[in-house]
Amino acid sequence: MQKFTLYNPVKYVFGPGTFSQMKSVLKPMGKYAAIVIGGDSVVKNGYLETLTNQLESLDRRYTVFKGIEPNPRTTTIDRIREAMSEDPPDLIIGLGGGSVMDAAKAVSISLDDISHSIWDYVYLGDPSTMKRPEKKIPTLLIPTLAATGSEFDPISVITNWEEHLKAAMFSELMFPNVSVVDPILTYSAGSELTACGGVDIITHITESYFLTPDHNPIQDGFTEILVKNIMAAVPACIKDPEDEQARSILSYASSLALSGFINAGRNRNFVMHAIEHSLSAHLDIAHGRGLALIMPSYLRYISPFNEDKLIRFSENVMGVDVDTPREKSIEQGIRLFEKWIGDIGISGGLSGYGAKKEMIPAYAEDVLRLKGGKDKALYVNEKLDAIGISEILYNSL
Repeated sequence: MQKFTLYNPVKYVFGPGTFSQMKSVLKPMGKYAAIVIGGDSVVKNGYLETLTNQLESLDRRYTVFKGIEPNPRTTTIDRIREAMSEDPPDLIIGLGGGSVMDAAKAVSISLDDISHSIWDYVYLGDPSTMKRPEKKIPTLLIPTLAATGSEFDPISVITNWEEHLKAAMFSELMFPNVSVVDPILTYSAGSELTACGGVDIITHITESYFLTPDHNPIQDGFTEILVKNIMAAVPACIKDPEDEQARSILSYASSLALSGFINAGRNRNFVMHAIEHSLSAHLDIAHGRGLALIMPSYLRYISPFNEDKLIRFSENVMGVDVDTPREKSIEQGIRLFEKWIGDIGISGGLSGYGAKKEMIPAYAEDVLRLKGGKDKALYVNEKLDAIGISEILYNSL
């Protein structure tokens, strides 16, 4: 096991019904709340009213800031920052999916200086150019979808649509103060969002699993049992959107995935995410869907450099017989996972979402521009350059 330092200061409140009984959570958290939401779903489903009723019962003032889109745009976040600065809150509440929570965290550490765009805080390959936050406004996050794990980590992912770049900002100040995770709020997520969210969770906990050669019995065991539970829970939720047990599994797994506990002591090269972020920035494809469409090709590409982990995955997660020859075991496991992706409703290839063969070299160059560092490469236990990234993408079309 590798050395690691683990830090996570989030107060985490979990369970069905916790959202409608939040007064004890809200009471010490501020007198004026800025509530960040996406579109109309939290209004139609009554979630916003449930939240504001509790704030009003505590005699708390609030303002709602609407309009965060999937793959949240710099322009949208900057607009909300400017509006908030006219009457600064002492609490920011993110009520929605990962994009809403990412936006809420971004605003919380940048509201004191709106002369800078939120893009100035983003990592673009050189940490010396990032604007560093020095203070924050307390944040409360309430996820309505099990997917990104933003409720338990110090990261936000932002899209600059004008430059077709999607990149992360991060700081220990960006840990939310409190997250209330109520699986009942995810009942309203349709089958497509549920499926894409499940894939996102799986990649969060398998990126480092696949790329850490040494066997880490605790972390690898966590990963394998979580993936098996997620793969069972996603179709259960699609079949019955109000399956409380299955929804609870997905919600808790989503939070655990990026909490630091699962990936501690392993390589943290999030290569699939780096590649998919480039696709989202160009195609505006849903993040989980993009991951699902590239993952089989990615696993085939990395298998020669990571045979032991791919075989463990095939046998321990996908149920491939242990007596299957090594080379067949890996391919059989990937095909079974590919079938699961199709069974939950994610089919086709990237070309169906606007990806063009002639643009693939540009997508690959954008990946390395943001994540390639001085070597202009990623590492999958072997060097992964633009040619390798392009191969993965060509085979995902």
